[in-house]
Amino acid sequence: MDASAFPACSRGRWLTLLALIFVPALAASESLSLREIWALGLGGNPELVAAGRDAEASEFGLRRARADYAPSLSLFSRATRYSAPHRIRIPAGVIDQDPRDFDIGTEWAYQLTVVATQDVSTGGATRARVAMAEGELAAGRGARDAAREDLLLDLTRAVFEVERARSVVDVALEEKRQAEGHVGKAVSFLENHLVTRLDVLEAQGRLADVERKLLSSFSAAEVARARLNRLLGRPLESALTLADATVFDRPIPPLAECRRTALERRPALASARGAAVKARGQEEVARSQSRPRLSLFGSWTLGADPTFLTSDTSFWNVGATVTWSLFDAGRRRADVGRAAATKESAAARLRGAEEEVALEVLTAHRSAEEKDGLLRSLEVSVEAVRERLRLARERYAEGLGRGLDVLDAQTAWARTETELRTARLEVQLGRARLLHAMGVLSSALSSPPTPAR
Repeated sequence: MDASAFPACSRGRWLTLLALIFVPALAASESLSLREIWALGLGGNPELVAAGRDAEASEFGLRRARADYAPSLSLFSRATRYSAPHRIRIPAGVIDQDPRDFDIGTEWAYQLTVVATQDVSTGGATRARVAMAEGELAAGRGARDAAREDLLLDLTRAVFEVERARSVVDVALEEKRQAEGHVGKAVSFLENHLVTRLDVLEAQGRLADVERKLLSSFSAAEVARARLNRLLGRPLESALTLADATVFDRPIPPLAECRRTALERRPALASARGAAVKARGQEEVARSQSRPRLSLFGSWTLGADPTFLTSDTSFWNVGATVTWSLFDAGRRRADVGRAAATKESAAARLRGAEEEVALEVLTAHRSAEEKDGLLRSLEVSVEAVRERLRLARERYAEGLGRGLDVLDAQTAWARTETELRTARLEVQLGRARLLHAMGVLSSALSSPPTPAR
């Protein structure tokens, strides 16, 4: 039978052209380490910038609260010119037993006064406001660090998704090359009357399936790259590759160590603890309203004014004030009750956050161990699949096997090879998720990674 009766699939030519365009573009793309990709993603991220500004505002709030411990100093000055002569009367008993009149001409009067005040006791309100500000700062910093950790995990996930899509493309291209070779061999065997027409049709049908898979893998790779570029704030079509896909190569710590690290360093817990501290400070501020307050004050005045009852050009005074609210129709009690409820709510949220973090660590730890085990099993099984493919080809070439056996072996090889490459990336991503659950993802690349095996 004439081999021309079995023309190549119509998609084969333009898929090959697409591969010639796509694969060299990936090879020529910018190669960046994960640390460099992180740096690109962190720079100018709107949510991270907002979280950083919130933490900065909390720092100024703490400075403001601590400033209440220091005395305050203010300056007052005035200059007055009386437009017309007039007389003022001093009531009886102020200077003499009888009233006295003073004539004031059209003169200039001036006054310069310096006033100093110091709160001696505020019933604990100042200390409580400082505690509130410290809690708010801790919560703000925790929220900022949590946003940073979340963004790094999103970037890591996007990077490995790009690498996974690249791996699928590589395997699909190799599978297409193998399928094309098998079609050519089947056509040659048919011309020599060594196989039936069904073998050629099966080979061409499998080639068409592989070409559809390749087209889908090209699309998936392009979408994954666009998602990563969006996170990085780059044009969606920008090409890049990961310089080293084995970056999280340290052994998985024991579960107890992971939990302890998470309780100490997880930013979300730091934020919840800060909120609890702030709530306790709010309650103390509310309770301080029922306590007396003591303040000291002093002033020094320099000036000349015909309305002064003394001829001195400077004088001073000092004193103390005590304030104590005795009745406010239950306002203080209501404030204390509301603050106490807020404190209990914050404490409950903190306990819930700790339990949630412990569950996340357990889930991530077990998942990372499972992915390690899956990778080990695939590394063993892929050798058997490769050997089965080699034997199927040899038997077919010697006329001892069927073409369908070769096609099945090629499909099994492509599936196992894809699973193996995906498992290697999943191992890395699983460890990244565990580091994120522990709250130490941002410091995971503080030292250069060891070379991949």
